[in-house]
Amino acid sequence: MNKFFRLPLALATGMLVACGSDPGFNEETDFVNRDSRLQFVNMVTGSPELGILHGLNSTQVSFGTASDVANRAVDDYDWEIAYRRADFDEVTVAEGEDTDLLFDFRQTFLIMGTIDNVSVQIIDQVEPTPARIPAGSAEAWFAANTDSPAMMDVYITGTLVSLDDATPVLTLDAGSATDPVVINTLEDQRIRITRAASTDDVLFDSGTFNFPSQFRQMFAIVDNVGPDGDNFVDVVAASSLARNRLANEAQAPALRVANHTTNDSINVSIGTNQFNGIARETISNYQATVTGNQDVVVTDGEGNQIDVLVTAATTGVHNSLYLFDDTTDDGVLMAIRTDDENRSITERVNFQFVSGSPEVVDMYVLSDGEEVDEVNPNLNDLLMNTSGLVETIPGQVRFAVTNSDGSETLATLNATMTAGNAYTLVFDSEAALLLYTQ
Repeated sequence: MNKFFRLPLALATGMLVACGSDPGFNEETDFVNRDSRLQFVNMVTGSPELGILHGLNSTQVSFGTASDVANRAVDDYDWEIAYRRADFDEVTVAEGEDTDLLFDFRQTFLIMGTIDNVSVQIIDQVEPTPARIPAGSAEAWFAANTDSPAMMDVYITGTLVSLDDATPVLTLDAGSATDPVVINTLEDQRIRITRAASTDDVLFDSGTFNFPSQFRQMFAIVDNVGPDGDNFVDVVAASSLARNRLANEAQAPALRVANHTTNDSINVSIGTNQFNGIARETISNYQATVTGNQDVVVTDGEGNQIDVLVTAATTGVHNSLYLFDDTTDDGVLMAIRTDDENRSITERVNFQFVSGSPEVVDMYVLSDGEEVDEVNPNLNDLLMNTSGLVETIPGQVRFAVTNSDGSETLATLNATMTAGNAYTLVFDSEAALLLYTQ
């Protein structure tokens, strides 16, 4: 039962009308739509996906993401933020009662602190309508929840402006939020964040960034989970227009290569990176690399060239390149690149599935006693692609890969997934199923 049950408005109104012939309200003013807007931002590094109950509405928000900006009727609301443990018991991390939503305001819940000590900052701002933000300008505000550094400078400049010639638009402490600042130049801008008073120590660089005219943009600064993450921060754009983590041009990517070809051993050259002696069904260590298109030259253990492909690593994250035999056309090899997030999550694991099979497949994650004909597939109709990252419950599981209608099981694998780890399950063209642990 929902502990925050409210009497429905229609029922309450009907009860009032029934009390007498004079309803006691002004029809021209009392039923005017009076809305506020609401958004939640999960900035807690070790957080699993959080469930947020606000009045009668529920929302799910993962780390480093923001919810949609939602309309809510002006009222006071009870709210609760919680997650479920691996045993499915609910853990409440924060809650509140009678929190007012104000007419024509936007209320942002900044979920901060750590998962064991969550703090929530509730920011009320007048709704950023075009009438309040002149054409040709925009507004930006920032919030930070980072282990390090304790204080940061934020620069918003033209793309080519050196930080030595720039002045920070604001300085903020970890665990705090700023007021909006006005941005008068919108095109070809660049957001850079440094340690306070240190222009040489760039923690984040957006590259070229364009601000939308007459909008207020919120930027959430969170801990970085990419290569050399202690020396960088991540930034989440959270507004009506965008709800995504921005690429960090200051942070080089990392790359590793997996051999799922029929060759017992391969050597792989990617730009200046060299991965030698990768045995079949194994994966290399990560190497720092560069962004942009690069030739991938694959040779066998004797040095004979097998194929030349092209790939590009994503800036600021761990990348994996899975190589398969290409059985669908005249090509020799096929490559699937994934973005990896090696982040420890309380009571969860990060998981993704990669299929290099030419067959359309379904994938199941089964608990004890479950069979594929009793449940729906976790992933449906995947063809030579990756599922992308998802959170799932740790524990003992049985993976099963079937054909697209579930009538034939192609491969199974028993495994134990431990909370806090990240896993990639790979299904190749030879119907081999292999689980990698990050």
